Amino acid sequence: MSRRLGLLFFVSIIYIAVRAQSEPQFTQYMYNRYLFNPAYAGSEESVEFALLHRSQYVGLTTKAVATQGFNFNMPIYAISSGIGVTAVNDLIGYQRATYVALNYDYRKKFKWGNMGIGLGAGIVQASLDGSQLRAPDGDYNTGGVNHNDQTLPVSLQQGLAPDLSFGIYFNNERYFAGASINHIAFSIAKLTTPGQKMNLVFSRNLFFTGGYD
Repeated sequence: MSRRLGLLFFVSIIYIAVRAQSEPQFTQYMYNRYLFNPAYAGSEESVEFALLHRSQYVGLTTKAVATQGFNFNMPIYAISSGIGVTAVNDLIGYQRATYVALNYDYRKKFKWGNMGIGLGAGIVQASLDGSQLRAPDGDYNTGGVNHNDQTLPVSLQQGLAPDLSFGIYFNNERYFAGASINHIAFSIAKLTTPGQKMNLVFSRNLFFTGGYD
């Protein structure tokens, strides 16, 4: 019985690991909390700008994984709110996804600190350059692109999708904590070229963050 439970636990871990990373990845999370939670806007009671870049597998290939992020936010004291803009460009091989969103955050002060409830709305622009892909059974010696695979595109495909996010954020002088969810509407970018269709699905993701100073 214990062996069966152990096998089930092992398979569950493998399944989770396969599906875990679907969003752009950064390493300096202390500088980009706003990229993942619209409720962060205005929480520091100052104007904030952040610009980040992350490259993976440097030196192994010229077309690996690279991600850029930009965010700006500021408080609006007159209406107890915060506003801001976030933008992310994520490149994985010949697939690219660009996220742009406007965010609004309503903030409420309590004796123990501040609470923010935020909403983000924007678009996702996705593309896949099928002309650069190479399949094991493809034919590329005649000057054209023939993958011999009906599921792979043979040219550049692009599509747009709406994007919504929601978050909640708590902070005071000593600690912060937040939770957020993105792609609420299950954003689907429909990539189409003559005779071919492909959908890139951006699934919902939950983010939790916290810290103590």
